[in-house]
Amino acid sequence: MTLIAAVVMTFVNPLANNYPGYVVSATGIGFLSGILFPLLYTIMRRNVGTLQLSTAVGMELLVDGLAIIVGGYLAGAIQQLSGNYSLSFYLVGGIYVLAVCFFLPVFLTERKAKTWMTIHTCAKTKIGTRV
Repeated sequence: MTLIAAVVMTFVNPLANNYPGYVVSATGIGFLSGILFPLLYTIMRRNVGTLQLSTAVGMELLVDGLAIIVGGYLAGAIQQLSGNYSLSFYLVGGIYVLAVCFFLPVFLTERKAKTWMTIHTCAKTKIGTRV
């Protein structure tokens, strides 16, 4: 949900025409990023386990660092070519959409597997017996 809301806020940012619009958009993006990044490590620990957590965090920091290094230069180059920063925000929103496309199927299949396990585990136990 947070990632989808970040997509919406990123696409809304270029539509802001005045200072209050920019403030609302930037505050929304900052607030959602503040929710998203701590959640990322929790989800990462659940998916890779404790033994591989340091490797996963290192790889995430590598990818994040590369995006931070390249992102500013790429946004500047796009601004030089197009004359404004709107295309840069649309590109970032598109990257967010790709992230949603990758993570949504994982989330839905994980949720379906949990539901399936709950139904079949509860169906095999009798009421009043200990498991």
